[in-house]
Amino acid sequence: MADQAAGIVVDAVNSARAAAEAILQVAQDKAFDNAMDAMDTLRRFIGEPGKILGTMETKHGEVAEQVEVAVRRARDFLAQMMPGATFEGVGRTAPMDYRIDGIDVQSKFINGANSGLKHVLEHMDKYKDFGKDGIYHIPKDQHAQILEVLKGNTGELSDKTVRAIQEKVSQIELVSGKPFSEVVQPSVSTYGEVQLGKVEQTVGNHEQDLKQQNETLKDHIRIEHEASLAEGLKAAGSAAMVGAAVSLTTKVWKKYREGKNMFAGDFSREDWEDVGLSTVKGAAGGAIAGGAIYALTNCAEMAAPFAGAFVSAAKGMRSAEKSGSQRFVKS
Repeated sequence: MADQAAGIVVDAVNSARAAAEAILQVAQDKAFDNAMDAMDTLRRFIGEPGKILGTMETKHGEVAEQVEVAVRRARDFLAQMMPGATFEGVGRTAPMDYRIDGIDVQSKFINGANSGLKHVLEHMDKYKDFGKDGIYHIPKDQHAQILEVLKGNTGELSDKTVRAIQEKVSQIELVSGKPFSEVVQPSVSTYGEVQLGKVEQTVGNHEQDLKQQNETLKDHIRIEHEASLAEGLKAAGSAAMVGAAVSLTTKVWKKYREGKNMFAGDFSREDWEDVGLSTVKGAAGGAIAGGAIYALTNCAEMAAPFAGAFVSAAKGMRSAEKSGSQRFVKS
């Protein structure tokens, strides 16, 4: 009976773990579907270039905005977070292009870092408080180049271009009252990635990254819900308590049938010692059985009922061997 009870306990532990993993895996699958929906929205947008603002040479500006918002939303969905990027409440010709976590963002995708900074300053001059309350996004490759220039790593840029970049950065900081890196931040895209002839490949690359991230997250969920030593010890502890309870109840019932009621004060010292010893043995047996059944169900992939029967049989064989040895010694 104790082994059967231990089997039930272990089965409950395994079932609870499997159920918890299933719930999290389903939630992650839904998160991935939402992320892909965000990318599908982006694909529909770039699939109709005639509806994109600007000439063929400037349409990449609005494309960059759509990529930024879609990719950020997809990443948030995948992480099961409320998406922070949105076009909601933003007109197509408003001072801001989108919002991220409630902050207004103006996107400037201009060819060349120096030219991009020039457009940032022009926007700041037109909208006096924007640089104080909002932020600007520029291509991430241009942003990285500007930071290198500020460190003194000018690469192949001419001295004139370097000075122009340094001066514009100083002006931006003076007007905004903030460090350049707080006012002007990198986009998720480079300048080349959002061009009409390139953006479909860019979207595909982002989708592939999302798929890989999703697989990593699902693997993490699976690993977190694998059988473990800690859970095995917990199952053994639970089985020990059940074994103790079964032994206690069985022994007390046996005493009761002998005419001794523990609640009526009929137990002698020997009776209490007998009950206590039986309970301790039951706890030890339950712990051993629980640990063994946990190992069999999770390592040997044996169903809990069969594992319980296997443990009981093993105990029976051990008892038989012990009894036979004792008879052999006596003879």
